[in-house]
Amino acid sequence: MAVSRETAIEILGMLSEGTPIIDACRLMGVTRSKLYVALDAEGLGDMHARAREEYAEARVAEMQRIAETVEDVGRAKLLCDNIKWEACRIAPKKYGDRIENRLADADGNALTVQVIRFGDNPTPS
Repeated sequence: MAVSRETAIEILGMLSEGTPIIDACRLMGVTRSKLYVALDAEGLGDMHARAREEYAEARVAEMQRIAETVEDVGRAKLLCDNIKWEACRIAPKKYGDRIENRLADADGNALTVQVIRFGDNPTPS
């Protein structure tokens, strides 16, 4: 049985509200593989990407609720760490660690790169 456009959009709505996609599919009686086929067939890739970003935001917002309601500090920290890990994987540009590579010489000055095409004979300076 193929997944209808309406069902796929409903699942994406559940995802954007913070329901994991596997749970949303289970509630709707759909396999994930059939959902992904429907998303491709219906051209819902952009909507899926937005729903994933909103899912990450909903999960991050849940950390505040956890911090306020979970009495066991160790458990609260573990739950929040899991949410941060998940958010980094789902929306790395927004929640991932920033990595910056900078090439510099021993004095900290930026390196200059000279591009030489094969066959060119540059004169030594």
